[in-house]
Amino acid sequence: MVDKTASIMDQTLDDLPDLPGFKVPPTGAYAVEVQSILEKKIGDHPGLEVKFKIIEVTEVSGTLDEGEAAPQVGDECNVVYMLDNDTGIGFLKDFLRPLGEALGTKNNREIAERAKGMLLVIVVKRTFDEKKDRHYLNIKKLTVA
Repeated sequence: MVDKTASIMDQTLDDLPDLPGFKVPPTGAYAVEVQSILEKKIGDHPGLEVKFKIIEVTEVSGTLDEGEAAPQVGDECNVVYMLDNDTGIGFLKDFLRPLGEALGTKNNREIAERAKGMLLVIVVKRTFDEKKDRHYLNIKKLTVA
Protein backbone atom coordinates (compact mmCIF):
# COMPACT_ATOMS: atom_id res chain seq x y z
CA MET A 1 0.00 0.00 0.00
CA VAL A 2 2.82 2.39 0.89
CA ASP A 3 4.60 1.53 -2.40
CA LYS A 4 1.48 2.49 -4.36
CA THR A 5 1.20 5.79 -2.48
CA ALA A 6 4.87 6.56 -3.04
CA SER A 7 4.53 5.69 -6.72
CA ILE A 8 1.57 8.05 -7.16
CA MET A 9 3.25 10.83 -5.19
CA ASP A 10 6.37 10.58 -7.36
CA GLN A 11 4.28 11.25 -10.50
CA THR A 12 3.02 14.52 -11.92
CA LEU A 13 -0.61 15.57 -12.25
CA ASP A 14 -0.31 14.84 -15.99
CA ASP A 15 0.58 11.22 -15.18
CA LEU A 16 -2.60 10.61 -13.19
CA PRO A 17 -5.74 9.46 -15.04
CA ASP A 18 -8.79 11.68 -15.13
CA LEU A 19 -11.81 10.70 -13.08
CA PRO A 20 -14.12 8.50 -15.18
CA GLY A 21 -17.40 10.21 -15.87
CA PHE A 22 -20.61 10.13 -17.83
CA LYS A 23 -19.77 10.97 -21.45
CA VAL A 24 -21.05 10.47 -24.94
CA PRO A 25 -17.98 8.91 -26.54
CA PRO A 26 -17.04 9.86 -30.09
CA THR A 27 -17.79 7.66 -33.08
CA GLY A 28 -15.80 4.46 -32.74
CA ALA A 29 -15.75 0.94 -31.31
CA TYR A 30 -15.89 0.11 -27.62
CA ALA A 31 -16.06 -2.94 -25.39
CA VAL A 32 -18.73 -2.20 -22.79
CA GLU A 33 -20.49 -3.79 -19.86
CA VAL A 34 -24.25 -3.38 -19.58
CA GLN A 35 -24.97 -1.57 -16.30
CA SER A 36 -28.76 -1.47 -16.59
CA ILE A 37 -31.76 -1.44 -18.91
CA LEU A 38 -34.52 0.60 -17.31
CA GLU A 39 -37.87 2.05 -18.28
CA LYS A 40 -37.67 5.83 -18.29
CA LYS A 41 -39.97 8.71 -19.13
CA ILE A 42 -38.27 11.25 -21.37
CA GLY A 43 -40.38 14.38 -21.37
CA ASP A 44 -43.83 13.08 -22.27
CA HIS A 45 -42.42 10.02 -24.05
CA PRO A 46 -42.06 6.47 -22.78
CA GLY A 47 -38.54 5.17 -23.25
CA LEU A 48 -35.97 2.59 -22.34
CA GLU A 49 -32.51 3.69 -21.17
CA VAL A 50 -29.52 1.38 -21.55
CA LYS A 51 -26.48 2.35 -19.47
CA PHE A 52 -22.98 1.09 -20.29
CA LYS A 53 -19.55 1.24 -18.70
CA ILE A 54 -16.62 1.31 -21.11
CA ILE A 55 -14.20 -1.51 -20.39
CA GLU A 56 -11.99 -1.01 -23.47
CA VAL A 57 -11.61 1.73 -26.04
CA THR A 58 -11.04 -0.25 -29.23
CA GLU A 59 -11.09 2.51 -31.85
CA VAL A 60 -11.94 6.21 -31.85
CA SER A 61 -12.72 7.31 -35.39
CA GLY A 62 -14.70 10.46 -34.56
CA THR A 63 -13.33 13.79 -33.51
CA LEU A 64 -13.34 15.19 -30.02
CA ASP A 65 -14.82 18.59 -29.26
CA GLU A 66 -12.38 21.30 -28.23
CA GLY A 67 -11.29 20.68 -24.65
CA GLU A 68 -13.00 17.27 -24.53
CA ALA A 69 -11.05 14.45 -22.93
CA ALA A 70 -10.68 11.19 -24.84
CA PRO A 71 -12.93 8.35 -23.65
CA GLN A 72 -11.34 6.07 -21.10
CA VAL A 73 -11.97 2.80 -19.34
CA GLY A 74 -14.59 3.30 -16.64
CA ASP A 75 -16.49 6.08 -18.40
CA GLU A 76 -20.24 5.60 -18.53
CA CYS A 77 -22.58 6.33 -21.42
CA ASN A 78 -26.14 5.52 -22.42
CA VAL A 79 -28.54 4.97 -25.28
CA VAL A 80 -32.21 5.83 -25.03
CA TYR A 81 -34.93 4.22 -27.14
CA MET A 82 -38.21 6.12 -27.53
CA LEU A 83 -41.11 3.67 -27.35
CA ASP A 84 -43.91 5.79 -28.79
CA ASN A 85 -42.87 5.39 -32.44
CA ASP A 86 -42.06 2.52 -34.78
CA THR A 87 -38.51 3.72 -35.44
CA GLY A 88 -37.57 3.73 -31.75
CA ILE A 89 -39.15 0.32 -31.25
CA GLY A 90 -37.32 -1.03 -34.31
CA PHE A 91 -33.95 0.19 -33.01
CA LEU A 92 -34.75 -1.34 -29.61
CA LYS A 93 -35.53 -4.66 -31.28
CA ASP A 94 -32.19 -4.53 -33.12
CA PHE A 95 -30.45 -3.91 -29.79
CA LEU A 96 -32.28 -6.59 -27.79
CA ARG A 97 -32.14 -9.35 -30.44
CA PRO A 98 -28.46 -10.39 -29.99
CA LEU A 99 -28.77 -10.13 -26.21
CA GLY A 100 -31.83 -12.36 -26.27
CA GLU A 101 -30.07 -14.88 -28.50
CA ALA A 102 -27.14 -15.03 -26.08
CA LEU A 103 -29.51 -15.39 -23.12
CA GLY A 104 -31.77 -17.93 -24.85
CA THR A 105 -34.98 -15.89 -24.59
CA LYS A 106 -37.20 -13.68 -26.72
CA ASN A 107 -39.00 -12.08 -23.77
CA ASN A 108 -38.08 -8.38 -23.74
CA ARG A 109 -38.50 -7.89 -19.98
CA GLU A 110 -36.43 -10.99 -19.23
CA ILE A 111 -33.67 -9.76 -21.56
CA ALA A 112 -33.62 -6.37 -19.83
CA GLU A 113 -33.51 -7.94 -16.37
CA ARG A 114 -30.80 -10.49 -17.21
CA ALA A 115 -28.58 -8.27 -19.37
CA LYS A 116 -26.84 -6.53 -16.46
CA GLY A 117 -23.16 -7.41 -16.57
CA MET A 118 -23.19 -8.64 -20.17
CA LEU A 119 -20.09 -7.76 -22.16
CA LEU A 120 -20.66 -6.27 -25.59
CA VAL A 121 -18.61 -4.82 -28.39
CA ILE A 122 -20.44 -1.87 -29.89
CA VAL A 123 -19.71 0.30 -32.89
CA VAL A 124 -21.29 3.68 -32.30
CA LYS A 125 -21.91 6.91 -34.11
CA ARG A 126 -22.13 10.11 -32.11
CA THR A 127 -24.57 12.71 -33.43
CA PHE A 128 -25.14 16.29 -32.33
CA ASP A 129 -28.53 17.94 -31.82
CA GLU A 130 -28.03 21.67 -32.39
CA LYS A 131 -31.42 22.57 -30.88
CA LYS A 132 -30.61 20.82 -27.59
CA ASP A 133 -26.87 21.52 -27.81
CA ARG A 134 -25.91 17.97 -26.92
CA HIS A 135 -24.51 14.75 -28.32
CA TYR A 136 -26.38 11.46 -28.64
CA LEU A 137 -25.08 7.94 -29.07
CA ASN A 138 -26.40 5.61 -31.78
CA ILE A 139 -25.42 1.93 -31.88
CA LYS A 140 -24.58 0.86 -35.42
CA LYS A 141 -23.32 -2.66 -34.69
CA LEU A 142 -23.42 -4.87 -31.61
CA THR A 143 -21.75 -8.16 -30.77
CA VAL A 144 -22.12 -10.06 -27.53
CA ALA A 145 -18.61 -10.78 -26.26
